Amino acid sequence: MTNRGETPAPVRPLAPLRPRWPLWSLLLVAAFVAVAAVWIPNWTMRPFEPQSPSGLTYAFALRRLAPAATLLALLLAAGLAWRLWRGTRWVGRLALVASLLAIGACAWIARQEVFEKWRTWSAARRSPSPTERSATPVWCGTRRWKDGG
Repeated sequence: MTNRGETPAPVRPLAPLRPRWPLWSLLLVAAFVAVAAVWIPNWTMRPFEPQSPSGLTYAFALRRLAPAATLLALLLAAGLAWRLWRGTRWVGRLALVASLLAIGACAWIARQEVFEKWRTWSAARRSPSPTERSATPVWCGTRRWKDGG
């Protein structure tokens, strides 16, 4: 209330709130790209199962691009988390941390040789065959020289 003769203080308009859903949806897309870049090649290139040549071609191409794609997704997610952190409640902050952890795990997995680990795990489980146990290598075959000699 104002007294007579006083003018009310000017009311400053509130700054318009920018919608936050585009940032959250961009974070979701970054997480989806990171998970897809790791999961699709590992699902397509399953050992001991039939695979199509075109599927392997796409899987190897995506596997070659996965380290860079997951690193970009991690950088984008870190920037979005920094931007969204301040005005977010604890549930949203928990979602931000979970998405950063998931994308970080995908960035780490994209740089690992998963199939080499499978080979060493399966080799550790089975016992060596008699030829693998022998200490001296045995030559089984004839030598062929390049010059025909």
